Amino acid sequence: MKFWHFILPAIMHLTVAAQPAGNTETYKIEGQSDKYPLYTAVTPQQQTAFYTVFAFSNFNKTKALEYRKTLLAGAENNDALAAFMLAKAYDLYPFGLGNPKDAKVAMKWYTKAAGLKLAAANYFLWETYTYRNMGVPADGNKAQAYLMRAAEYGDKEMQSGVYLKLAYSYYRAPGDSSSNMEDAARPDNDSVLYYVQKALAVDSNAQAIELMMSVYHDRGDYSSEVALVDKSASAYKWLEVGIMLVNGQQVPKDEPRGLQLIYNACEQELIEEGGNPDTYMGGLRAIVELNKLYYCSKVITKEQVSEYLMDPEPDLFCEDY
Repeated sequence: MKFWHFILPAIMHLTVAAQPAGNTETYKIEGQSDKYPLYTAVTPQQQTAFYTVFAFSNFNKTKALEYRKTLLAGAENNDALAAFMLAKAYDLYPFGLGNPKDAKVAMKWYTKAAGLKLAAANYFLWETYTYRNMGVPADGNKAQAYLMRAAEYGDKEMQSGVYLKLAYSYYRAPGDSSSNMEDAARPDNDSVLYYVQKALAVDSNAQAIELMMSVYHDRGDYSSEVALVDKSASAYKWLEVGIMLVNGQQVPKDEPRGLQLIYNACEQELIEEGGNPDTYMGGLRAIVELNKLYYCSKVITKEQVSEYLMDPEPDLFCEDY
């Protein structure tokens, strides 16, 4: 998910704080670590108006350009959020209106906001130098530095997200030569587990659990994978582990637990597909795999397939058996 979709709603949520700056009331910026609190003179009402102007469904170029004047004083006065918003007023690439001249100005203010320890700005610059946003050349070293600062300055949610991205940067599924992040590090499952554990230490994260399970599966450490499955929110992982338990492959056979995991995956699948169990789109789908355990490998009974029973064409259905 790109930064603007993810982070703007968070920085728009401000709380009034007893932090007077002269006669100006200021507001605490959410998303910051308690160690690095930041305050802004931009009022919540002004924040909401700004967000409305820059909403993709309601973008207003005329009003957007006006912010280049109204936010300048605050940005020059070291208001980190004002600087970040001013940068956005020059960064119109998401709307197909960007140009190199404005991009240069936008980078000036994004960089200033990041230097003022705004976690969101540091995260944004990680994306910029990773994905070449605004035509900025990729720079892995700069990207990594900004990402680590985002973790340092950000709250637990930000820290967890950063550590998870670092974990993914070291991960490759077997046979996959592609990178999960541009300028990614060499594949290293020890580093994956290190950063996953750091992510989980600050915030419960379903993606981190799933990634940890994948590493254990790739290593052949199936017992560790099974031990995590009850913490997972992934129907794919429920299915993967459920099949192992039902078949007694790689792990001790535990048919009741395995079937329950597969049922859970089937239920999730029906929710996602609007209640139609007969829409076979290929791949490792829970309802199909449950039926294969009955029709093809014959390790469970028709009754155990329960309400998920399908009426397949046997030759096609079991062609891999």
